[in-house]
Amino acid sequence: MDFFGFENQNSLDAFISFLFNFFLFHKKTRDEADGEKTVQTFSGSILSLNTAGKVPFYRRGFFAVAIGILKEMTNFSLLKENIPFLFVTLSNLFIFLGYFIPFLYIPLRAKELELSHHSYLLSIIGIVNIPVRMLFGLVADLKIVAPINLNTMSVVVATAPFFFYFALTTFWTQSIFSVMFAIGIAGINSLTTMYLVQLVGLKKFNNATGIVNLFRGLGCFLGTPIGGFISTKTGNILNSFLYSGICFSVGLFFTLLISIM
Repeated sequence: MDFFGFENQNSLDAFISFLFNFFLFHKKTRDEADGEKTVQTFSGSILSLNTAGKVPFYRRGFFAVAIGILKEMTNFSLLKENIPFLFVTLSNLFIFLGYFIPFLYIPLRAKELELSHHSYLLSIIGIVNIPVRMLFGLVADLKIVAPINLNTMSVVVATAPFFFYFALTTFWTQSIFSVMFAIGIAGINSLTTMYLVQLVGLKKFNNATGIVNLFRGLGCFLGTPIGGFISTKTGNILNSFLYSGICFSVGLFFTLLISIM
């Protein structure tokens, strides 16, 4: 496996994902005349970025708009003002540094072990992930457990199997890993909005979402080539899973701090 081929392609995919987070996930809100807050469309948020100066969008240009978005997304004062939010941002950074390693290396490890039906392992992750996301949303809506605590449980479920991966040498044990990983990442992805509202409130939710997605994109962008570099230099795919497990463990540490605060 050539580090400057396969891994760079995935790094490019991660960079595209980073740009997607940058432009799509960031939405602005505005106060209507009656004082109610409504969520604008993406194009509406772009057009309203310079409402203070009343300068039309077409006179400002793409780069001016991009800089305006970047300034708001990188308004890191919230990280200093809100320590739990700082911890959750660091948690997301480290989790997404290791997030895509299983997707890339589970099939390669299965081929290495000469397992039959190895292509099914990624399908298992997708099949399990979708209904579990809905289940996490239902549990969060019932308010039985706080969203941030549900997130911590999800990270625990996703992290634990990494440290047993070296012993998983059959299709069924690999399938168990895929199921546990799918359950964990389902909670990590589906609970973000709920725990951010819990931590920072609605007023600062847009800023918080932009920062979290920015750090997630950074993690995706850096994590894939790092994992590929480790695998290539050591000549062992299992070391990439160890790297991913360590990243998830650091992310778990930060989200545990929030849960016990």
